[in-house]
Amino acid sequence: YQPAKREEMKQIMRWAGPRMLWRHPILTVRHLIDDKRPVPELPEKYRPKKTRE
Repeated sequence: YQPAKREEMKQIMRWAGPRMLWRHPILTVRHLIDDKRPVPELPEKYRPKKTRE
């Protein structure tokens, strides 16, 4: 995201995060667990091509 949009999303999540905990506790826990997962590698066809320098 662009810096301005990123800051806007931070403000939204500061407001929405605590409410999500009370309204959807299972989704909140799943979101937190998913955030700790390692990011899988991209398949070969989606990886950026290497360029010569």
